[in-house]
Parts: sequence; structure tokens; C-alpha cells
Amino acid sequence: MNKTIILASHGNLANGMLSAVEMILGSVADIYAFGLEQYETPQAIYEQVECIDNDLLLVICDLKGGSVYNQLVQMGKRDNVCIISGMNLGMILELALTQLNGNCREAVKSIVENSKDGVELFDYEKALSDNEKEEDSLW
Repeated sequence: MNKTIILASHGNLANGMLSAVEMILGSVADIYAFGLEQYETPQAIYEQVECIDNDLLLVICDLKGGSVYNQLVQMGKRDNVCIISGMNLGMILELALTQLNGNCREAVKSIVENSKDGVELFDYEKALSDNEKEEDSLW
């Protein structure tokens, strides 16, 4: 199944994410970035994205309920479009690298859930304590 990933955001976040993806994976033909810095209105982004046709469109927005998301969510009525909010690099990389076949909505849902595991508050005291326990167990 051919897929296209659309990154859509306020400002230049989408372009920055695309730059990071390309730094890690190299040039990726089917990922496009649309930010309000270049397109000025969410409607202008919608008009560009609406013209893109593929077996599957994964539209990843920066912020649920934001103006870009609210405009693009209209595309969610199409069977071949998945709208995702909460853009993060780990999720984009996994979506880019995963072959999606069969029930792709379930696979996308699983990837979104997996990406949540990468969001956490680092606890220095716990990490220090865990490290000391590991060192103790070695002897």
C-alpha cells in the first residue's frame, strides 16, 4: 500500500520535523511539510493537501484543536485518510518506516500508542537510584 505522510503545523514545526526525518532517513519522497509560516492560512494548507492523492494519506498535525488540525480534520471523512495530532519525531519515523497493509488504521493506532511511551518526565533521582542498584547487583 502506497502512503504519503503530510506534516502540518503552526509556524515552521512541520518543516523542522521533515528536516530531522531527512537527516535520519535520508531524502524521503512521500513526506511533505506544510506550515502556517509559508501558507498563511489553514485553508491554504487544506487546498494543497486536498490535491495529494495516494492509497493512504497520513496527516500529522502539531496540535489537536488548533486551526491547522481543525481545517484538515475535514479530510478524515475519506476512507484513505488518517488524521493524527500530537506530532513527534519518533512517531513520524515509525510511520515512515512501517509497511502498512490490510487494516492500516489499526496499525496506525498502534504506532500512535507506541509514540506515547516516548513522552516522559526524566526523574534524575530515580535514574541515580536505579544505576546504584545495577552496580550493587554486579558484585
